[in-house]
Amino acid sequence: MVSHFMIKGKVVLVQFPFDDLSSLSSSKVRPAVCLTNAIGKYNHLRFYSQ
Repeated sequence: MVSHFMIKGKVVLVQFPFDDLSSLSSSKVRPAVCLTNAIGKYNHLRFYSQ
């Protein structure tokens, strides 16, 4: 299935693992900017989050 949605440059929420000593099994949802549109057969994205 090919995605026809333009996502490059959009801000999305991505779940990242939260790695500290208080709670090793938790994660946080953080904003990220999509650097590409969907790539390849599995529609992978490249993004940046700080």
